[in-house]
Amino acid sequence: MITNLKFGKNEETFALLGKYIPSYDKDRAMSGIGIKLRCKEDCEAYAAELRIAIPKAQRDYSNLQKLKEKYNYTYPSKDKNCLSTPHQLYNTIKSTIIEIRESIKTFCPRNSHRAAGMYSSTTYTLKQSLLCNNTPYSKDFFPDTYPEYVKNLLGLLGEYMEIVENVITCSKELLDEEQRIRDDDELLKFIDQECRKDLEEFAIETQKSLGLIATKLTSADFEKRRKEAKNIKELRRQLYHAITPNDYKIRVFKDVMMRGMSNDLTVEESKIWTKEEDYEFVKIKVRRAIKAMVNNADLPKLKVANSEKYAIKAVYIASFMIWCHVGRAHYKDFIDYLTNQLKDALLQMPKYKSIMSALNNQQAKITSYFDDFEAFANT
Repeated sequence: MITNLKFGKNEETFALLGKYIPSYDKDRAMSGIGIKLRCKEDCEAYAAELRIAIPKAQRDYSNLQKLKEKYNYTYPSKDKNCLSTPHQLYNTIKSTIIEIRESIKTFCPRNSHRAAGMYSSTTYTLKQSLLCNNTPYSKDFFPDTYPEYVKNLLGLLGEYMEIVENVITCSKELLDEEQRIRDDDELLKFIDQECRKDLEEFAIETQKSLGLIATKLTSADFEKRRKEAKNIKELRRQLYHAITPNDYKIRVFKDVMMRGMSNDLTVEESKIWTKEEDYEFVKIKVRRAIKAMVNNADLPKLKVANSEKYAIKAVYIASFMIWCHVGRAHYKDFIDYLTNQLKDALLQMPKYKSIMSALNNQQAKITSYFDDFEAFANT
């Protein structure tokens, strides 16, 4: 009969290993060697296996430590197929799990084709293996009488089990930390926001990409987002390590567009103002100020060269842009937006280069017009 011992790519595997592997006992292992490895050839064969297993376990431990450094502070899954965390851990330390499984079976008294009966479950096998920490054993009071090859084997086994215990402990720490983060709404929100930063900047600054995304948004997208917003904390917990990097990128891109549009901002306004705290300011104050400027011929102005028309002073528009809470990355978007809004105004818009020059060279005047804009916004 063959002993039943299976480790799946799930949390149960790490729970079992975490329960039965730590606290390796040299005396218990000695008892197992006395029962199962009955001759020099058996001991030397197992020692040879351990010499191969030790560097593999060290490599697994090194890879696991690298994974642990950033894994739980990266919101989407690291895997394109969105494997679960236990599955990814299993793949990372696969060599260690395979070898420890065989070693556990090696130290099971009944794991022999000649033995009567068998251990019918993984848990029962772990309880019976003399390599595990819960198995009763008879202590040998004369260990010094064992030959040198047994002592060498015990030295290798102790070295191996120390590495395996580190691997299992590190895996459990990663899983426990993941659960703590999932249960901490504020920390999970922070991790999500940090992971979104670069993607949001790319989405905002790449107009072409944003344009493509905007054309794919439907009323169903908006309705879905409204429903999600009602329980955003639960959704954030569900998607943590359960969304592929590509799907996460798409979600962030859509959120950037819908963040403003679902709050009654236009597509153009959504490109310029991406912070939720600005939405009401834009809808109430910015729009009113622009409307007041359209029919106002008394704004600071200069005569357009070779023309009878007048244009608003560049420094005035630069000042307005700052008052409107426009970030540096969105200056051009804002100027294009304002140019479109003032296309039928009594005064023309100044040129882009003039506005940027005024912004850089006339800092002292930038805030001097803020009272005008506040007055426009309150009309």
